Amino acid sequence: MKNNKFLWPTVSIIIYLSLTTLAFLICSHSQNSIELKSQIASAMDVEGSADLAVDELLEKLSFSLYKGASDRVEQHNRRVEQAEDQKQQAINFSFYFLIIAILWLTLQFFRSRTASDTPIFWRHALIISILCLLVGLISPMMQMTAYKDLPVLGDVIFKYEAKSIYSTVQSLLSHGNFVIAALIGVFSILTPFSKMTVVGMSLFNVAPSLHKKAHHIIHLLGKWSMADVFVVAILISIFALDTQDFTKAETDLGVYFFTAYCLLSLLITHAVLKESEGKQINHNI
Repeated sequence: MKNNKFLWPTVSIIIYLSLTTLAFLICSHSQNSIELKSQIASAMDVEGSADLAVDELLEKLSFSLYKGASDRVEQHNRRVEQAEDQKQQAINFSFYFLIIAILWLTLQFFRSRTASDTPIFWRHALIISILCLLVGLISPMMQMTAYKDLPVLGDVIFKYEAKSIYSTVQSLLSHGNFVIAALIGVFSILTPFSKMTVVGMSLFNVAPSLHKKAHHIIHLLGKWSMADVFVVAILISIFALDTQDFTKAETDLGVYFFTAYCLLSLLITHAVLKESEGKQINHNI
């Protein structure tokens, strides 16, 4: 019995340490990829492309004694490979995160059915949703590249941006757009964490005397349950509106993790409120 008593807590610690490590690696490799792509974009702007064209001319005139252009091209190709490698690693770690999370939640679902303790499943779903939220806030949601093939200079990048919700708030604050930054911060950062905290109090039976008030707060926050999704939709729309013939916009991992959080959050909140209503009906009877 002692072994069974400590088995699940031990396995849980191992699982969540693994998921937390994977979440950190996803964010880290995503940021590394973005930094490398920013360096590539800087090297391929008008000034960088003009310098490369001059180096190519000098290399031809010197019969390849001067290796400036070759060195630049080699460095560029190396950065491109590194950026793609970092992005692929982030995708791989995301896949591992997804597999472990699904298998773990499936196991907890059957465990909760066997033990007739439904909150067990939702507690684990809550923890995983918080990890998804963190990755969704930090990892880039969208990338946009504005480019054009110019005579002599070749492909020139005029603009490259990669935005996460967190970096968007930072950028808005640095440019003095405090109202918009505050709105995004409240609906996409403060509200989700507040909702998860209150739901966690109910699921983990923290401060039972406050549960009635906590359920009222969940109802109140539930009215804003789609606000975070609305913010993401606006951010994506802004990028989409900027897309033209020579502009490429693509979604990134942050969108998928934030979407996973939104779905889990809706399911968990619904389950907690349903259980609360069931208890209230039984109490009245």
